[in-house]
Amino acid sequence: MAKNIEPKLVSVKDYLNLESGVIFNIPEYQRPYSWDITRCEKLWNDICDYVFKNDLRDAYFFGTIIISCVDNDSQYDLVDGQQRTTTFILLLKAFLVAINDILQDVSDSDDDSKDFVEALKNRRKEIISILYNIDMDDISNIPEKRNDRDYYINEIIKNHSIREDNKFKEEMKNILFSYDFEETKNNVIKIAKRKNDNKYTNYFKNFKFFYNTIKELNNPIKLNSIIKTFLTSCEVIAIKSWKVEQAIAMFNSLNSDGMPLSDADLIVSSLYANTKDEDRDQFSQEWEELQNRINNLQKDGITDIDNIFNQYMYYKRTVNGDTKSKGKAIDVTVPGLRRYFLDESKIVQKPDDMIVELSNLVSMWESISDNTLVKILLRLNSNSKLFLASYLFRFTEKDIDLNQISEIVKCLIKLFVILEIGEVGYSSSRFKTFLFEEEIKFANKEINNKEIIDDFRNHINNFWKIDEIKDQIEDYYKHSLVPLNEYLFSLEKGYDFKFKSDYDVEHIMPSSSRYSKTVMKDAKIDSEEEFDQYVNKIGNKIALEKEINRSIGDNWFVAKLSINNELKNGYSNSDYPIAKYLVEKNKNVTHPLWTKEDIIEATNEASNRICRFVFE
Repeated sequence: MAKNIEPKLVSVKDYLNLESGVIFNIPEYQRPYSWDITRCEKLWNDICDYVFKNDLRDAYFFGTIIISCVDNDSQYDLVDGQQRTTTFILLLKAFLVAINDILQDVSDSDDDSKDFVEALKNRRKEIISILYNIDMDDISNIPEKRNDRDYYINEIIKNHSIREDNKFKEEMKNILFSYDFEETKNNVIKIAKRKNDNKYTNYFKNFKFFYNTIKELNNPIKLNSIIKTFLTSCEVIAIKSWKVEQAIAMFNSLNSDGMPLSDADLIVSSLYANTKDEDRDQFSQEWEELQNRINNLQKDGITDIDNIFNQYMYYKRTVNGDTKSKGKAIDVTVPGLRRYFLDESKIVQKPDDMIVELSNLVSMWESISDNTLVKILLRLNSNSKLFLASYLFRFTEKDIDLNQISEIVKCLIKLFVILEIGEVGYSSSRFKTFLFEEEIKFANKEINNKEIIDDFRNHINNFWKIDEIKDQIEDYYKHSLVPLNEYLFSLEKGYDFKFKSDYDVEHIMPSSSRYSKTVMKDAKIDSEEEFDQYVNKIGNKIALEKEINRSIGDNWFVAKLSINNELKNGYSNSDYPIAKYLVEKNKNVTHPLWTKEDIIEATNEASNRICRFVFE
């Protein structure tokens, strides 16, 4: 008789703690592991917020995981939840390596350290038991490389995805079977022709992020609390099915279009409830008008209702002194919107005051929404809004000073450029802690811009070197720096430049093309491997109007320059400065080419101009 579906609400520890001989399996049809540092950072922050900003009466819920039980229940096929499960395991391994580091550096004979040493020994045994299916009684208290290797023999997860690169399928094993961080770094896969962190897989980059974040925590007592809470107070609903089709059907059903009430919905409902009966019609009208204005900002990619509430929360916590702990150190943990507005603060009890302040904030965003520097900043990192908003509260529509705002936007762009290209996450003290400190000054009208600008300049010069940033930009493969490069290029060449929201990133040497052989020949590129090395460099990317890019995207260089002008679909019809410059530069060239040497030169120039801007 076929078994029934078995749903269970279980702790993360119970979910990962498999019976002997059982293993998690990533099925052939699953997509590759795609979580990046941003997702891992959110996971880490959610756990820490839950540990340190909550009374822990209620468990923290990490969602539903759907498992198809196959091969006599010896394999748990992850139908839904492979990304979370993989990340949980990487986090546990980072915990284990960090614990081993601590236990090797301290002595349990020291009375001050005895309690936390004992607690971390227990955590160490728990994690080894989970990751390698070893009985806790068989695990030693003290980490020792030779002994620990005997534990690292059982796999907890195997990857059979045909969509994952074959050479990446062993990466979890490389990480889990290594002893310490340096050995892990040596054992993992390095992607050819990549530099810095770009040469590593998401598996190692996320493991490294967790490990470095734990080390930066530098607090064994807090670490023990985080691990214990993550394992025992964080929960998932594990739904087991013994029919693949049934499991997939459940996945499709649970991922339907049903929309739960958002935090914003609940906050607005609370504001309405706190409005006097005779004023509720007016409140509804004012809120509808405000919501429509926010919706227009959202259409332009500026901000949305949830982010407006977040900005307001950051600002109120800053001016109320909530971001400073009792010892006057900066506390970067932030409560969730729902808890802050509905449980912690009294703000919603004064709906009239709140709607006036929110309306002013929206007015400020409306006033600067068309500013090129603002658009560049928002495409670098959405967290920038949370800090810029506190500065915007200095102004009203009557006294807004766009020059002063632009100075602060430039400071934020410089720091977020470094975050975008670097190996350190947003939660690092170099970013989040520093920004929380500066936000106090942002919100204080008595502090002038010069002091803030000096803070950013000194901070950047104290922690980063121009040569290192230049190398990282030259090895940068994403798109977020393209608008900044266009803007700085326009200043350099004296072009007018107005940033448009609806632009595409255009690869001058196309990333894929029906004319690929001609493209590679013109570019003097001999192999696919060499092509991959150059095509995504910043020197091969420009901003271009969507309608033009969609018309010419896969053509080779000479064709892009000479497309029929009457159809308005070539570089010559673009308002973006680099496209215009390329047309001007090649107007008298019989057969213009775009070669790998051009990409190298353009990349070098881009990295130089961005570094001059960041370190000016």
